[in-house]
Amino acid sequence: MVATNGGEATFKRYRSEPSRLEPASTNPKHQTIFPQDEIRVIGRVVRVIQEL
Repeated sequence: MVATNGGEATFKRYRSEPSRLEPASTNPKHQTIFPQDEIRVIGRVVRVIQEL
């Protein structure tokens, strides 16, 4: 999903227990977010194509 957290847009996977947004990439700079406030979902990603 694409969501905003604190005004910044991010492409993450939502996971529950605990509620979190996990990176949808292998880039080590991208971190798991544990939202303290409400997140706003902008869109749903239906397909990701990666060139290997």
